[in-house]
Amino acid sequence: MKYLFSLITLLISISSLAQIEMFSYKTYEESENASSRIIFNMESTKAGLITTSFKGVAKKFSVDYSLDNEQMKDVTIFVEVSELDTDNGARNEKMKQMCFELEKFPRIVIRLKSDFQLNSSGEVLAQIQARGKWFPIVLRINSVFKNGELNLNGVASVSLKELGIPDPSIWIATVRDRVDLEFSLSMSIRK
Repeated sequence: MKYLFSLITLLISISSLAQIEMFSYKTYEESENASSRIIFNMESTKAGLITTSFKGVAKKFSVDYSLDNEQMKDVTIFVEVSELDTDNGARNEKMKQMCFELEKFPRIVIRLKSDFQLNSSGEVLAQIQARGKWFPIVLRINSVFKNGELNLNGVASVSLKELGIPDPSIWIATVRDRVDLEFSLSMSIRK
């Protein structure tokens, strides 16, 4: 009985370390302006002459992590492909169906491969899963932890070609291969 009580106490203490934060927004604008957001920036060149930029947002995503002293561990971000939004219905449909194959691969997953210290900045190795395959990426992260609030900001660049995502270009508009990701997360942290 003594060992059972010890085991239960250990399981409770371990489970209190694991945390999940969920973020959900109704509109493109709400997602774009939220303090916790994921944005992807892209460019398109029309007729080989005019380059315009456009961005997309994740309207629904979650962050799963554990905290050990001043280190975040096992950080995984889940992005729902069905909730990606570029503020253009036709582009959204093409992105979800052709680029990500929503029915087969409903999520994009980003998993940090190493822990990182709170109140620090630097590069962190990570992996991104797109269309069911894992690819290495490097995230540049800045974290500020103060009064129980964590503000985490980061950027990364990925290549559509390297991620195995079909080129969404059309005859009159060429989409740049590089996608610039940026994220900001504001979370209350229980220690």
